Amino acid sequence: MGDLFDFENVLHGNQELLNSLAGLDLENLLIRISRFSGRFVIILVEKGRLFLMHDAASARKVYYYRHGDKVCCSSQPHLLANIMGLKLTKEVSRLRFYDSEEFTRLNNANIGDTTCYDGVHQLIPNHYLQFNDCKTVRYWPNKKIDRMPFSEVIERSSVMIKGYVESITNRYKVMLPVTGGKDSRMLLASTFDIRDQVYYYINKEKQLNDRSTDIFIPKTLLSQLNLEFHIIDPYIEIDEDFRKIFFENNRFASAIYLPHIFNYYKNFSDRINLPGSFINIAEDVYEINGRDVTPQIISKLIDVEDFDFALEYYSHWLDHCRELCLDFDLNLLNLLYWEERIANWGTQIQLDKDIAQEDIIPYNSRLLIETMLSAELHNREKPDFTIFREITRMLWPETLQVPCNPDFKALVLKTSKSLGIMKQVKALYYLFYR
Repeated sequence: MGDLFDFENVLHGNQELLNSLAGLDLENLLIRISRFSGRFVIILVEKGRLFLMHDAASARKVYYYRHGDKVCCSSQPHLLANIMGLKLTKEVSRLRFYDSEEFTRLNNANIGDTTCYDGVHQLIPNHYLQFNDCKTVRYWPNKKIDRMPFSEVIERSSVMIKGYVESITNRYKVMLPVTGGKDSRMLLASTFDIRDQVYYYINKEKQLNDRSTDIFIPKTLLSQLNLEFHIIDPYIEIDEDFRKIFFENNRFASAIYLPHIFNYYKNFSDRINLPGSFINIAEDVYEINGRDVTPQIISKLIDVEDFDFALEYYSHWLDHCRELCLDFDLNLLNLLYWEERIANWGTQIQLDKDIAQEDIIPYNSRLLIETMLSAELHNREKPDFTIFREITRMLWPETLQVPCNPDFKALVLKTSKSLGIMKQVKALYYLFYR
């Protein structure tokens, strides 16, 4: 269910890519689908057993519930609860979260694999669902990610990103949001050969004006590249029938993004949107200043430290992941960002937006993330983000003629790095921020 995209076979559709999977057992199927980008769910029947897995970011959601000896699944927890006659949990901590400012800040997303219904869980990334016993099984990480020469990481990553974008564009009309940041800049660079087929745009949020970096930078750059840049005002009048159906479909849907979603529905439902999320897994997103990772620290990083059920979930997650990351030399915080931040906050808007338009994340590829993680950390970390700059340079060097999100914080970090006092500045920044 959904779409598969291959970076080498850019003209292949879903049927051809599914044919390449036919006959594979579970182990080899999991290896094979790591090369695909897209938004999909795959169900495998093998020797009378049933398995379900999805894309690397869990952008195509799966929620499941055990009912006697049966397992029921859906793309929305509220749909599943409605069919099964389930009521909201009575757990005080969880109920309080769903009525909190923190919930709103997290794009109205869940915590971990939990939902507002007892027994309804999300299948989180790096796991498959085993139907016979309603058990989720972790299948990644399963090996140490070997270091690669930086030039090889750049070349391989560039080929994959370009291939995924071209594969999507060969199948659909696409629109690409371009901000002042590095993530959308790489996607922009990947469209060099197909730039006449892409609708480049930005939603003009209420807090933005013509001098805001997310308006001024892409507008300046695309003008220099002789490309048309569309600044969209999403705040149009919303049809009341649409509003009613939107909230009936998801009782906790975000009212903040409803205008954007209706605008996509009204004016762009014939296009596929290409957001630049998920790639941040390769960065050093979370800063804890060398301290040991604890459930309390994770809760603070996610900004849910006031909710006991979140603390309990992160404690359970750490118990299962700490030794695993040590064994495979994987940064625990990279895995946390993948399985918590991306699986919830990072993909919630796509879930709400399905009523209007499909989002497909080109970076949503396990092979791509593994490849980028094989570069040394100093090439992936702030403020330089060398790996992102060099991939962009390889794809379309002229897209770097305007800087990515130049701001005071980045300047301070870059200067401190050149002076050899990065650790001290980061420590001060962390203390001040907290």
